Amino acid sequence: MQLNDCLEPTSDTCLTYAYALYDLGRALELNGEASAAVPVLEKRLQIDNQRDIVAAELAHVRTIVEQ
Repeated sequence: MQLNDCLEPTSDTCLTYAYALYDLGRALELNGEASAAVPVLEKRLQIDNQRDIVAAELAHVRTIVEQ
C-alpha cells in the first residue's frame, strides 16, 4: 500500500493504514523518539480522516523536538 492510494480513505484497508501511521507516530513519541515520529505523523496528516487529532499530536511532537 502506498500513501497516494489512501489520500481519501475509501476502504477499510485505507482506514487501517491511517490508524497504523498514527499509532506508529504516537508509539515513537512515547518511546522518546519524537523526531522519528514527525515524518510519520506528517504522512498521516495527508489522509483525510480525523485530521484535527493528528494535527494536534503532530504539534505536540514538534514541541518536544524543539526543546
